[in-house]
Amino acid sequence: MAINGNINKLFVPYEIALKLKEKGFDEECFGNYDCWSKNESARLMIGVYPYFLGQEYAKRFDKTCILAPLYQQVIDFLETCGIYIRTYPSLLSYPMWWDWELQIKLPYKIISSKDDEQYKNKYEALNKAIEEALKHIP
Repeated sequence: MAINGNINKLFVPYEIALKLKEKGFDEECFGNYDCWSKNESARLMIGVYPYFLGQEYAKRFDKTCILAPLYQQVIDFLETCGIYIRTYPSLLSYPMWWDWELQIKLPYKIISSKDDEQYKNKYEALNKAIEEALKHIP
């Protein structure tokens, strides 16, 4: 079933899911993004039956289906690659905005959001941090 509303924010956006697939992410997921036609944008789909869940569904429809991981699954995946993400609010500013930071294990490096970057919520900051982290996975 296609879903709308607050539950969507638990899953990474389609663009990040596509990059994760390119980097080898293949864990089981509660949902996937699917495009039924070339003219249609990807829809987040969550299934109830095993046929519609994660890898099995993706294997059957590999050309149009991209696994839709939860944010926590992506954070765990990145940690196995030696990349650690932190998002945090800038509490001394009004209006409040969010920042992000990556710590990369080898070679050790810290990368942070730039001073002129202001993310209006934690998901925007997290998306940017994930995109930056994926650049550091061969």
